[in-house]
Amino acid sequence: MVGYLGAQGFDDNWGKSLDLTNNWYGNSYIGLQAAMPLFNGFDSDTKIKKQLLKQQQSSNTRKELTQSYAYEAALAQSAMAQTLENWQVKKSNAQLAKQSAELVKIRRDEGRATIRETLDANALVCLLYTSDAADE
Repeated sequence: MVGYLGAQGFDDNWGKSLDLTNNWYGNSYIGLQAAMPLFNGFDSDTKIKKQLLKQQQSSNTRKELTQSYAYEAALAQSAMAQTLENWQVKKSNAQLAKQSAELVKIRRDEGRATIRETLDANALVCLLYTSDAADE
């Protein structure tokens, strides 16, 4: 609010203007002043474009994260499947080594296998079972 009281001006001081004991001069006035730019240099268009760009960047980031999560999940699933397959192969190898050791023992009892073959077969069984236990 802007006003002029005689020879003295006032801004936002309504105490002076509403005081009835105050002397009003013939050239006093009271009014409302509003300022509105006629040309803002397309500032609002720039702000809108910036916000649209930020929105697009956020959307792209969200899509990138979604794809990243899907990739990580597929990678984890593949790793789990590979681990299961490796475990099954190790289990099968351990069972075959155990059967081989039993056959070598039978051959040793019949005198057709050397003690070295028996020791190697038993060492292989121990090695496979201890490595299998260490993996679990």
